Amino acid sequence: MTSRLPLALPVSVFRDDEPVIQSHPVLEGACPPIFGNTGYWDLNGIVRKAPNLAAAGFRVIFRELDPQWNLLAREMAMIWFNPRHPAVLARGLHLPPDPVAPHTVSQRIGHLRALHAYGVSRQLPPWVGDWSDDDFKTYIEHRCQQGEAASAAGHVHVIKTLHRFRGTLANSGLTRDPWPDTSTNAVVDHPTVPELKTPAIRPETWFPLVHAAWAYINDFGPDILRALDYWHRLQAEARPLSTAEAGTRFSAWLADPSNMVPVPQLTGNWR
Repeated sequence: MTSRLPLALPVSVFRDDEPVIQSHPVLEGACPPIFGNTGYWDLNGIVRKAPNLAAAGFRVIFRELDPQWNLLAREMAMIWFNPRHPAVLARGLHLPPDPVAPHTVSQRIGHLRALHAYGVSRQLPPWVGDWSDDDFKTYIEHRCQQGEAASAAGHVHVIKTLHRFRGTLANSGLTRDPWPDTSTNAVVDHPTVPELKTPAIRPETWFPLVHAAWAYINDFGPDILRALDYWHRLQAEARPLSTAEAGTRFSAWLADPSNMVPVPQLTGNWR
C-alpha cells in the first residue's frame, strides 16, 4: 500500500453554485440545495416523496468526511441525480437517463461514509484510491459478517462505481475494479433470483388439480351458464302471489304424479 501527502482539492466538473436536482421534477416554489453545500443536501420539500418513505431517507449527508472524501461523495451523488448532465457526458460517462431516487442516493452515500470510517479505523491510506484490492475485499468480508449478503452487495456497488465514475471524479476514483468481470451479486454470492422458500408442488399433485379446474371451465361451464340464464329468466318472470293462490298452485303441483319430490332413505341417500 502507498500513501501520499494531502494536496489541494482539484476543481470539480460541477460548479459550487449549481443546483443538485436538475433531472427530477422539482416541487413548485422549491429551492434545491447547491453542489457547494458540504454538510448535507435536504431534499424534503424539494422533490415528491411517497408517504411511506421516511424524511431521513431524503437527506444526503456528507458530514464527518475529510475534504477529499467529501468532494468525492458530492460528485457521486451529483452524477446519480443527474446522469445526463453535460459535464458527465463530456467526460465520456454514459449512464441510463433516469435519475436515481433520492432515498437510494442517500443510502449509497451512507455506504461511502461507512467505507471511509472503516479506512480510518484500520489506518488505511487516507485516500481511497491508494487502497489495495485486498483492502476492499477484506472490507466486504467485514460487511458480510455484519449482515446479509444483500446489504453487502450495496457496498460492493459503491466501490465498483468509484471505478466506473473515475473519469468524471475530480480525484479520479479507483483506477481498477477490485472484482473485474464479476457482477455485484456474484461478489457476495447473492443470487439475483433468490431461492424459493416454499417447496415446489409435485406434478402428481398439481396435474390433477389443473385437470379438475379445466373440467369446470370446459365441461361444466356451459351448463352453469345455462342454469344462470334460466335463473335470471325465473326472476324476471316471477310475480307475487296471494297466500290462497299460492296454496292452490302448490296443491296442484303435488297432485301431478310427474313432479318428483326428493326424500331421504334410511341409508342417508336421496331419491
